[in-house]
Amino acid sequence: MEQSEMKKCTKCGKEKSLDGFHRDKQKRDGRNPACKDCINARVAKFMSSPKQRAKKRAYDKDPAKMKEKQRRRKQPNNRAVELAYVNKMTTRTNAKAGAANAHAKRLGSDLRLTGEQVQNLFDSHGWCCYYCDVQSVDTSVMTLDHVIPFARGGQNTIQNCVPACAACNNSKNDKLEGEFTNE
Repeated sequence: MEQSEMKKCTKCGKEKSLDGFHRDKQKRDGRNPACKDCINARVAKFMSSPKQRAKKRAYDKDPAKMKEKQRRRKQPNNRAVELAYVNKMTTRTNAKAGAANAHAKRLGSDLRLTGEQVQNLFDSHGWCCYYCDVQSVDTSVMTLDHVIPFARGGQNTIQNCVPACAACNNSKNDKLEGEFTNE
């Protein structure tokens, strides 16, 4: 029989198995630093005071505070990370540049595009597909296509990119421009 992992409680100092600790996703080891016994004792002590029980009852009856409590419960645990990501990717063109950069990085390229470069590229082409000349004002329809694909030795530079509708980009796949237009 395997011995389960042990952890030392930060409150009482006793070493207990991991089952003796509450789960906590924010901690490195996934467990609360204080054991269940210490936490239960602290809560029992807190709730034994009539003054504290009355304070909690009043708090629970206040509709504004209950609404705030429910709102906090619905928030994601990593709100700061999510906000940083949302601020970083403010426009779809930033997202398109980010996707191209991620793809290039996976393939070992250090060249990066910016959202401003992609926006200027789309604006200069009038938001028209480079291959079929279909114009779209919906940014989700337009994609960023590499004229010389990564699979054929193309680079992640703005000179190698053109706007393309999703249909053309998907059907072009890893073909060169001449191979694709001759089909």
